[in-house]
Amino acid sequence: NEEATILQGYLPEKLDELELTKIIETTISEIGAETIQDMGRVMAKLKGQSQGNIDMKIASNIVKEILL
Repeated sequence: NEEATILQGYLPEKLDELELTKIIETTISEIGAETIQDMGRVMAKLKGQSQGNIDMKIASNIVKEILL
């Protein structure tokens, strides 16, 4: 759809998976997350850092992989 294409140009570019993984690893280290029970804290901090450039669904999957 043409409108979606136009709007896409105004949205921040999403981080690629490698960049996102680095940010997540740093966040996990900063807050001392060690288990899956810490996932909520990690996701909350990521959401606070996000400027619309983090795909939270992908971030959630990466956090799970790291903490499990």
